[in-house]
Amino acid sequence: QSHVITMDETHIKAGREAPQKMRSGFFWPIYGDQDEICFEYFGNRNHENVEAVLGRGSRSGSVMLSDGYGAYATYAA
Repeated sequence: QSHVITMDETHIKAGREAPQKMRSGFFWPIYGDQDEICFEYFGNRNHENVEAVLGRGSRSGSVMLSDGYGAYATYAA
C-alpha cells in the first residue's frame, strides 16, 4: 500500500547443508511508509526475487529506496 518502500537483501546462514556446513540464504526485508514490514526469504540473490515480492509494475508516484545492487535497477527499468 505504501508509496515509498525500502528494500535490501541480507545474507544469512540457516539450516544444515551437510555436517559442519551451513546453508546460505537471503532475507529481503521490505519496509513501507505506512509501517508495513515484510521479511521475504530466498535461497539466492537473483534479480527475479524483487519482482516475485513486489509484482510486475508499480503504483503511480511510488518510490523504492535501495542500495546499488543491480536487481533494483533492473526492476525499475
